[in-house]
Parts: sequence; structure tokens; C-alpha cells
Amino acid sequence: MRRRAASVSSKGHQSPQTIDLPLHSGGQHEVFAEFKKKQILVCCGRRWGKTEGIVRKIIAIGFDLSQKEQDIGWLAPTFRQTRIAWRKLWKAMKPWMRKQCAWRRTDKTIEFPNGSLLQLLSEESGVDNLVGDGFDLLIIDEAARIHEETMEELEPTLAANDGTLVAITSPKGKRGWFYKRWLKGRLGEDPDIAAFHFPTHKAPHVPASFIERYRRSNADHLYRQNIEAEWLESHASPFPDITPMVRGSLRAALPKRRHAIGIDVGKRVDWMVVTVVDLVTREVVAFDRFQKTAYPIAADRVATLCREYPGIVTMDTTGVGEAMYDLLLDRGVSPNKYTYTNRTKCELIERLAWTMEVGGISFPDIPQLVSELQQFEFDVSRGGRTLYRAPSGQHDDCVNSLALAVWAMPRPRTDTCVGASVRTAGKRWRAKREGQEWRDGLRKMRQAA
Repeated sequence: MRRRAASVSSKGHQSPQTIDLPLHSGGQHEVFAEFKKKQILVCCGRRWGKTEGIVRKIIAIGFDLSQKEQDIGWLAPTFRQTRIAWRKLWKAMKPWMRKQCAWRRTDKTIEFPNGSLLQLLSEESGVDNLVGDGFDLLIIDEAARIHEETMEELEPTLAANDGTLVAITSPKGKRGWFYKRWLKGRLGEDPDIAAFHFPTHKAPHVPASFIERYRRSNADHLYRQNIEAEWLESHASPFPDITPMVRGSLRAALPKRRHAIGIDVGKRVDWMVVTVVDLVTREVVAFDRFQKTAYPIAADRVATLCREYPGIVTMDTTGVGEAMYDLLLDRGVSPNKYTYTNRTKCELIERLAWTMEVGGISFPDIPQLVSELQQFEFDVSRGGRTLYRAPSGQHDDCVNSLALAVWAMPRPRTDTCVGASVRTAGKRWRAKREGQEWRDGLRKMRQAA
């Protein structure tokens, strides 16, 4: 028998029969009014308030003494996200409410005053550890990042009690069980599915000024996915149309000019690529691409180019890049190191995409560079991670080299934007210089990802 938690009362408090925590007017009321449906699927923008809405609904269920006890499961992709849910549940309750619940931190369960039991689960624990219990209510957090195989094993836990499935997520590519089921609900093909769509700007607690700054400061596909909650193609280009950026020609360095130099080190069949950008005109003025060259000879070639175009050198030091870095140091070149991981690669490519969108870079009609930019794509892994890469069998060395050069460049200013009007570029620059607020907001969104 399950131990019933203490009754809903506390010294100095006359507790009501039910607890009604406020839901915001940006869609939360609409979602939880549909609990008569057996499947509630919500696609929303980042920071819309999906976790907070779930927390308030669970508390309302657990403190409703007029209802029978319920077994509730809350599944998240990672252990970290279950800890976030645990912490938000704790913070959402007043001190007297916390005392009425039985908190078991070890197995991440909370028993409420009416006998309802919440279990916080993580997909990282493995499917075998998720099956066995039956649920009246199953909540899937970040559902687009939950594998289809997990749902195949977990969804039958609702069968015995004819339970309700609530799945809430921000979009991650047009694929997976959630997208297919959500689309059926939106098209009205299944009467048991209530499907909702809420962009971030629907949430009253998110300032419109931050959303506008995020739009100006990030690549278009990131804004559409994270803020507008759009389902983008799994394989799509992160870059805008490059036609307006193809201009000019390669040339010698002008006197007293500084440059940004990006070096992508070739490995095996890959190419070593060096891209040089004039920091004043923000145009590519030198480009070198070669392969199957001994490292000492390659280092001599790169060092010569760096002496011809003095400036800031940034290079890939992943793997064999360390060896090339040491060789360049011996030749009087002091590059800045950049190591590729999935996170740093995302940051690098997103910076390049944003710079291209605001017209902050131009380059001559270099066939290899143009071809790689046009073919470059981003994908969404089964775990929900964004992956930037060239198509299978193709190269991305030129893209990486250009991105490394752009990484060392200052953000585009009004008088240096190429392909953007002075008026538009001026607005973007002033918005970015308003202060630290937009950076803090962006950092919080990434940490919550």
C-alpha cells in the first residue's frame, strides 16, 4: 500500500480543497483546458513556459483532495532536465505546501497530499528502467528529442488506466514520432489528439525587445526554430542566398592593412585551406587550398601567406592541427587555437551564418568556396542535437576556413556591411550595442537547451 501523504493543512494556514496556481495567458490555459483529450501535443518556442505550466498542473492535481490519487510519470531526455524539473517543483510550492509532500530525492519521486505519486524519469537511464509502472498521466518533456523506440516501450504504461499523454517540446527537424503525431492533430486527422503551436512571443513574460534582439543577432534558421517554433527541414542550409556576397577579386595586401586569417588543417584526404579577409573592407582578398603536402612544407606555405597579409590568425587545432600549430610557431606565426566540438562547431557556423545574413562578408567567385557554401547543411540528430556538416562524400574545409576568419573579425559596423543598406545595418548595430541584456538573455536560453 502506498503511504498517503499528510493532509493538506498547516499551522496558520487554512488550505483550500484545491490548489489553483496561475497559468499565463499565452496558451497555457488553452492547453490544460483540453485534458479531456487522451493526447495533448504542444510545439512551442524556447522559454514559452512549458516546464512551468506542467509544474503548476501537477501541483493542482496533487493537492486536489476531491479527486482520486493518480500515478504520474514525467520523462525528460537527460538527467539534468529531471533535476531542473525537481527544482522547479520545489520552488513553485510555498513552504507549507512542501511539508505536505513526501520528497524522495534518491528515486526522484514526490507523493502529494491526495496520494498522487509523481516519478521523474530520464531516457538516459535506459528503456529497461522506464517500463513496468502504469501511469494515469504521462508527461514527455522535450518530446522531439525522445527516441521513437523509447515511446514504443513507454506508451503502453498508459493502457491499464486509459491514461493521458502530454508531450511538450520545442521543434527539432521534420521527423520523429512527435512531429508525425502532432501534424496529424493539427490537420484534424485524429480526434483524440489536441495539437497546439505557440511561438515564444505569445508568452507574456518574454520581453518583445529581447525577441527582436535575438532575431537581429542570430541566423534566420535559429530564430525561426527557437522563437517562431517552426519545424524546419532536417537537412537544410544554415546560410542565406550567397549571390549578393559574390563580388570582387583576390588581390595583394594594401599597406598598413590588418587581416583576419582562418586556417582549416587538412586530415587524410581533406584539404588544407587558408582564407584571408581584409578587416576594413570585410572581403576575402587571399585564398589557398591544397592537399597531400608534407606538414613542414605546408607550414612554410601558410607562414609565407601570413607574412604577406599580417593580422589575426585563427586555426583549427583539433587532432593533427596541434602539430601544424607547433610548426607555425617555429616559423614566427602565433595563431589563436580553435578546437572543434559539436558545441564549438555550432557557435562557429552560426556566427558565420549571421555575418552573411547582415551582409558583413563578401568573397570572389571561388568555385570551391561557393560550392561548399551552397551544399553545406545542418541536420538534427536523433538525440536532438544540431549538426553542421557537408553532405556525405563532400568537403567543408573552405566553409570552416572562412568561418575561422570571420570568428576573429569584429561584428559588422554600419560602414562596413556589404550588401545591406546603411539604414538597416545602422539599426542592427545600434540594437547590438544597447547593452549586455541581449547577451544575458541569449546565454540563459542556451543554458536551458
